[in-house]
Amino acid sequence: MEQRFTGYELHRDEVDTVHRRARYATFLHGANRDLEALPELNKGIQLAPDNYSLYRDLAASYIRLSRADDAIAALQRSLEIRPTASAYSSLATLYYSQGRYTDSAATFEKAVAIDAGNRSTDSMRTR
Repeated sequence: MEQRFTGYELHRDEVDTVHRRARYATFLHGANRDLEALPELNKGIQLAPDNYSLYRDLAASYIRLSRADDAIAALQRSLEIRPTASAYSSLATLYYSQGRYTDSAATFEKAVAIDAGNRSTDSMRTR
């Protein structure tokens, strides 16, 4: 039996595997074991390459590992798949931390345009 999953046809056991890997990676991230989360997330991405949330989670682990360039690439891929205010906001914050203020401002404006009522973007607008 096949089930539709983010643009790809996957067997039910593959869908379960993607979900299990994502949950396990979230557990590892929460336990500050981000280096261990990376292979889980990458395998999930291999199974479901258009799953934007896996790329966002991958970026979060890269950020904790001080791998800003990898985090930026993961966020950009997530945004290619599905633009979200939270991903734009995270990317803007990364740009800001690198001193890329023009890129940060432009990216943050995209977050605001998507979700003007988002509390995370409201707090940044007042700074």
